[in-house]
Amino acid sequence: MDSVIKAMHEHVRRRVLLHPVPDRDMFVEANHRGFIADHESEAGLKREIDLAADLGAEMFVIDAGWYGPDPNRWHPNVSDWCRSLGAE
Repeated sequence: MDSVIKAMHEHVRRRVLLHPVPDRDMFVEANHRGFIADHESEAGLKREIDLAADLGAEMFVIDAGWYGPDPNRWHPNVSDWCRSLGAE
């Protein structure tokens, strides 16, 4: 199994992902999903953005943070950004 996964990763690196642009630095990205999952709010996201910036992040991604107010209920809440921020 290990050799199959290594081969898949090598294929993705060589044939799928874009090659790095010479002389261009990579961005430092912060992704909020793990820490405040299912408990997003505008104030909470702003606090996370400020923390990420303080740590040197140049980009902040709201990854799947629009699942509505009911924690751990992905399917009925998916894409309900307005309800998740309390903006009925």
